[in-house]
Amino acid sequence: MQRISRTSFFETLEHRQLMSASTALSGTFVYLETNNPTANAVVAYSQNPKTGAISALPTYKYLTGGKGYENVGSILGPDDSDKEVIASPDGKYLFAVNQGSNSVSVFAIQPDGSLRLVHNAPFASGGTQPVSLSFSNDQLFVVNRGNSANGVVGTIAPTVVSFFVGEDGQLFKASSVTLPLNLSTAQVLASADGKFAFVDNFATPGNLGVSLADTVEPFVINGDGSLTAVPNGAAGLPSNPPLVLGLVEDPIHHIIYTGEAPSGGVATFTYSATTGKVSYVDSVASEGAATCWLNISPNGKFLYATDSASDAISVYSLANPLKPAFVQEFYLAGPTKLWHTPATSPTSQDFQFSFDPSGKYIYVVNHTTDPNFQEGNQIHTLDVAANGKLSEPTGPSQFPASLVNGVTHVDGIAVVTPAGYYGGYASSVAQVVPAAQVAPATTSVFSDDDTKLKALVDQLLDGTVS
Repeated sequence: MQRISRTSFFETLEHRQLMSASTALSGTFVYLETNNPTANAVVAYSQNPKTGAISALPTYKYLTGGKGYENVGSILGPDDSDKEVIASPDGKYLFAVNQGSNSVSVFAIQPDGSLRLVHNAPFASGGTQPVSLSFSNDQLFVVNRGNSANGVVGTIAPTVVSFFVGEDGQLFKASSVTLPLNLSTAQVLASADGKFAFVDNFATPGNLGVSLADTVEPFVINGDGSLTAVPNGAAGLPSNPPLVLGLVEDPIHHIIYTGEAPSGGVATFTYSATTGKVSYVDSVASEGAATCWLNISPNGKFLYATDSASDAISVYSLANPLKPAFVQEFYLAGPTKLWHTPATSPTSQDFQFSFDPSGKYIYVVNHTTDPNFQEGNQIHTLDVAANGKLSEPTGPSQFPASLVNGVTHVDGIAVVTPAGYYGGYASSVAQVVPAAQVAPATTSVFSDDDTKLKALVDQLLDGTVS
């Protein structure tokens, strides 16, 4: 009989357990960026599919090669954007903006959730302060917001730049469109059919008279990758001030929803399937303030939006997609210097958020608005009920000061199942941050019976059992 080594035996046994564990583990990973103004980085976490809790990967910090943006004083404009971090639909690549160094980083997502910066990355964004990304038909669309802000007259206009994405993740510039000076364009959204790209022409209160201010503006995506503005195709809100922020498309209908800030609520727009022309339909109010960024549940039944000034998430039913119906105002858990109610402005405010693919969990990024309250930089895990309502069984995890300080505003979040995921395990994975509210991951790849089997085989190989 051939004798096998202890190492070979246990490698075989562990491999069997890893493969069987793949049926219990989701293979879902959560990515966000630190936005550090000196050395930006993407941080990576694995998800526990049974609880939604996230834990840092063994190596969880990946430098982008670029810089984030330090928004001292939390001035309106530089932080007001969405989709700073996105993944390609096939789960192969992760894209992240470097707002402070005018570039976009591309990472290859490995099957275990780790990241590898692709050759030549980061790539020039084609403008100033890239803040939003969208992907369609092997093209990446980038919004560069320019440099205007509330109380700051802009000297550099925003741009929308399109890139072709190569097989190895390389970016090749296809075209660039310049928008009016003193807009703070906040988001780009490629339509589900790949025919149009829509931009959110946000304008800060001091720049409301700018052309196309606070409109949803459509562009045709041409076959050569270039963008052509739809003549007279933009539409805005009838409210004053309008302050459009955020874009999300209904998965079935030619409908776009936006946030209404600071009034609080969601606006509904339709667009022509042939021309892309946008038309305003209606608005619905929330109980919170400063409604901004939006997502739709994977089943298409509910719409969610951040009410940043209230540190809350508003929930709407899409039973009638042209008239979202308010369902819930969910206030996030602390800590915060001012406990969040509709009447206060907390020092920890929610910004970007994302669903996991199952639709059971939402991950929300908060950042501090007070440089002396670093604890305001947080990530929340919310449970989603069948009726769309939210709960937060455990409090948020706080990002340690070693990762982000009080003047750094964490932003962007993507929840991804990598291409070629083959299963994995969370044994001995470190806690994301030292937050007492969240229990560390304790999942083991070995059942009690397997542990006993290993102990018995260890004795057999040692000769201690005949």
